[in-house]
Amino acid sequence: MKKRKVCLLILGLLLAAAAAFLLLSRWQLRLELRGEEDCTLEYGEPYREPGAEAVFGGSPLLPALFSPEVRIRGTVDTGATGDYTLEYTAECLWFTAARTRRVHVRDTLPPVITLTEIPGSFTLPGSAYREEGFSAADNADGDLTDRVERREENGVVTYTVTDSSGNSARAERTVRYNDPYPPEIILLGERALTLPYGTAYEEPGYLARDSLDGDLTARVEVTGEVDPGTPGNYTLRYTVEDSWHNGVCARRTVTVEPKPEPKGYVYLTFDDGPSKHTQRLLDILDQYGVKVTFFVVNYGLNDMIGKEAAAGHSIGVHSATHDYYSIYASEEAYFADLDKMNAIIYAQTGACSDIIRFPGGSSNTVSRFNPGIMTRLAGAVEARGYAYFDWNVNSGDAGLTNDPDEIYRNVIEGIQKNEYSVVLMHDSRGYTVDTVERILVWCLENNYALLPLDHDSPTAHHRIGN
Repeated sequence: MKKRKVCLLILGLLLAAAAAFLLLSRWQLRLELRGEEDCTLEYGEPYREPGAEAVFGGSPLLPALFSPEVRIRGTVDTGATGDYTLEYTAECLWFTAARTRRVHVRDTLPPVITLTEIPGSFTLPGSAYREEGFSAADNADGDLTDRVERREENGVVTYTVTDSSGNSARAERTVRYNDPYPPEIILLGERALTLPYGTAYEEPGYLARDSLDGDLTARVEVTGEVDPGTPGNYTLRYTVEDSWHNGVCARRTVTVEPKPEPKGYVYLTFDDGPSKHTQRLLDILDQYGVKVTFFVVNYGLNDMIGKEAAAGHSIGVHSATHDYYSIYASEEAYFADLDKMNAIIYAQTGACSDIIRFPGGSSNTVSRFNPGIMTRLAGAVEARGYAYFDWNVNSGDAGLTNDPDEIYRNVIEGIQKNEYSVVLMHDSRGYTVDTVERILVWCLENNYALLPLDHDSPTAHHRIGN
């Protein structure tokens, strides 16, 4: 009996000691979460469970005896936005532990707008943009194309869309303006023209139009020239550009016909100058590009001889004195007079003249006071290398008439009778100069060649009467 009591006492002491050990060691069940207790995930991002760990242990002498199983209750659906709660629990003996994790699934990504571009597509300036296409997609809402708002302003198209989570997207398209269509040039008249020789070219005209810029006629540039005095083919080019630098060119061919054979050759000659009327005559001749012959005398306006030669006219010797009785007194007297006048010509032009006109012509009768003088002089001047010229058309301005109309008729009627016409006129007469322009116009319009005399020109010699 006594032995039994001892055993019970020992057992009680052991139990008390164990209880005291357990109490003093603070035994507990600890549950720790791995990862964040409160976390946020992007919509559609897979949720990866970080897990938790349960540890049963006590004092530092026995920190961990074992790890009980952790049970997890709850799920996370990242395919749906919202807040999710996960519950973690563990049990050991009479100990329990619990923790929770909050998982927030959010859609923070904006939609994506995709613009379609058609290669080579363009918009005509001034026209509304023709949409090439676009689409919008969201990771949560899917296709949002029908919710895209579109605005066009100042050549820029803006596309905006917002998903159900309030995320917005924006895209811009710069409109490609272009005008690939060139203007049109319309040539009035024929594209291939034939122009009679010597006839001034007159442009028939042209028009230029553009689908956007409208009338561009004033901006057409014409290059090329037509020389009516040179037979051949000429090309005129008409070019124009619109405001988009689209250019167009049109061409017109003008053929200048060969110069027709003249009906005749006319040598206008003027005696007894220079005079106060000579400058006006030179101006008229220059206007028409006609060259004539001046048989000059020494009347004090010798500087005008230089002007005549500088203008391309022929200068011939007439007389230094124009005194019949002096110059026809002898051959020596004639050549003295001729040489004196030629010296004046040389001083003004730098060259002596080899063409002459006898005062009164080779057929004059005033020289008969010296029988045979004209016959002798005609041979003598040619022997010295001169060519002398009479005339076969007389204007009548030296004593027969002072009427410009009659002078005109005399010259025109005379020209029509000859193949080669050497016309006698006087630039010392103002009424003669008055009619020169009419004579020039008639000759040019009727295809007569107007030429100055030279040493080898037709002489129109008269029958010598002395």
